[in-house]
Parts: sequence; C-alpha cells; structure tokens
Amino acid sequence: PPDFAPPPSFNVAADAPAPVNAITTTQVKPAEPAPVAKAPPTPAKQPKKGLSLPSYPSESKKLGEEGSVGLAMYLNADGKVQEARVETSSGFPRLDEAVVKHVTRSWKFEPCTEDGKPVACWHKMKVKMQLKDA
Repeated sequence: PPDFAPPPSFNVAADAPAPVNAITTTQVKPAEPAPVAKAPPTPAKQPKKGLSLPSYPSESKKLGEEGSVGLAMYLNADGKVQEARVETSSGFPRLDEAVVKHVTRSWKFEPCTEDGKPVACWHKMKVKMQLKDA
C-alpha cells in the first residue's frame, strides 16, 4: 500500500474586516430654490416701411411657377436676418432660393426684446411668390 501523506494545512485570512455596526452622519445640502421662469422674448415686428419682395427668377416667370415659401429666420439683436431656412417649400427650388438669398441680404426687422432689451431670436413667416408681383 502507498505511504500515508497527511493533507496540507491552509491558513485562511479574511480579505476585509468584519462589518461594524456604526452610526455615521452626512451633511445634506439645503435645496436650492427653483429658478424663476423667464417670459419668452417678445416677437420681432416688421419695419414700418415694410419688407421688399424678392426679384422673380426669370426662368420661374417663363414656366409660370408660383408658391409660398415658409421661412424660419434667425434675427440678430439689431433685427438683421443672419440665417434663413426653408421650412415649407414653394415646390420650386428656384423660388425658394431666391427668397432665402433676398431675405438674408435685404430684410431687417424690429428686433425681439426681452426685459425691454433687444435680443437675437428665431422668427417665422411665409413669403408668397406670385407672377402678378413679378
């Protein structure tokens, strides 16, 4: 029979200290008051002298193209159109492009105001392109 070998001995050590029942305190920050909601800026207004119409593209005249272009315009604090985007197309890219180019070059509004001071804002409107105005 084989010789008897005693099993090896192991020392088991705890990895973490045993949990201790202790009371701890933490400081809670007082809740900050809710911010007061600001009133939205007052909308921009058309200038008293009105806004000029874009020049009608000659190709659109020949083809009898008409339609309304829905615009979203970003106005700076002076009321000048900084950016214009077509939100609803007239159905004719030539007309849409003519309107966007014209409003960014030529239009200026009475600016939006917040607390009585002029501020930049988005303004939406439609521009009708009709052959009778060409």
